[in-house]
Amino acid sequence: PMPNDAQAACLAVWRVDQLLRERHHAWTAAGLPTLRTRYGVHTGQVLAGNFGSEQRLSYTVLGDAVNLASRLEGLGKHYGLYALTSADVVQAVDDCVFRAVDCVAVKGRVQGVVVHEPMGIKKDAEAETCERATATNDAFQLYLERRFSEAKKAYTSMHLRWPGDTLAPIFIARCNDFIRAPPPLEWKGVHVMGEK
Repeated sequence: PMPNDAQAACLAVWRVDQLLRERHHAWTAAGLPTLRTRYGVHTGQVLAGNFGSEQRLSYTVLGDAVNLASRLEGLGKHYGLYALTSADVVQAVDDCVFRAVDCVAVKGRVQGVVVHEPMGIKKDAEAETCERATATNDAFQLYLERRFSEAKKAYTSMHLRWPGDTLAPIFIARCNDFIRAPPPLEWKGVHVMGEK
């Protein structure tokens, strides 16, 4: 294991995504198809090695941490995002800008996991990126505190400032639903996802 595996993973995701964005323009100009991919990043204990039988061996990784990373990758589609990380990654990485996306119970789990989007490397991040991350984190905190009218206002401001942001419309709709019919008192902000 690497001592900074979460940081290395976030850096790799950021660099690959930047490279694909750069290539996207060249491929489009040349009339070629473009490529985008999604990433799920989590850190934890795994089993790594050759598994199987004498007839068929496969080098792979197994464990709950692998399953969660896979769920995060698939979850990105629901939010229109290309990279998602767990809170464990956010705690382990100091030099990236993250924004809170949601608290989700992914398929196969009952407990909620706070999910984040890595938005860049702190030293290279533009002020606008940091402002967007802060605005999202503040709005999400209002949502978790059941302050749905204030959260809706915050997400609406985000949507007006960054109209291409895919999170704001999701949370504006959720806030509207909770303003009309508040969640039960035991609600902890967890959104249950049914599909992978």
